[in-house]
Amino acid sequence: MSAAPGNKWNYLIEQALPASVLAGTATLGEITEADYADSDALEAVPYLGSFHASDVVLNFFGALPSNNSRHLMGTLISFVNNLDPNKHDMTDVPTWPQYDSSSKSTMLWSESGADVVADDYREEAIAYLNEIGDSLRI
Repeated sequence: MSAAPGNKWNYLIEQALPASVLAGTATLGEITEADYADSDALEAVPYLGSFHASDVVLNFFGALPSNNSRHLMGTLISFVNNLDPNKHDMTDVPTWPQYDSSSKSTMLWSESGADVVADDYREEAIAYLNEIGDSLRI
């Protein structure tokens, strides 16, 4: 993962299971794109991709209020209370669709606003990892 100008970081939650496993289950996908004032310090951290719980720390406990924090907390509270992330009063958040293998619709969380996009980012690489997954077990 690399930082883009303006302290923009992309945190991707890829669809870890093959589409055949997800078929018929209520699954939500998401991609979070956020700007953080102090993210320059993270550029030197040598890791690949987002680290475990980075979304929790950066989206829910940041020093500055953010749209991502408001949107994610609102949909999370809606899900906890209604088992549906879409039962909230936020007019600037589109309906979060259930993931299906044909449309691959997933939510893109961004400081400039939320949107629904196709989850086809690194599709070939993810397919390869799913193919060799059993050989990676220790």
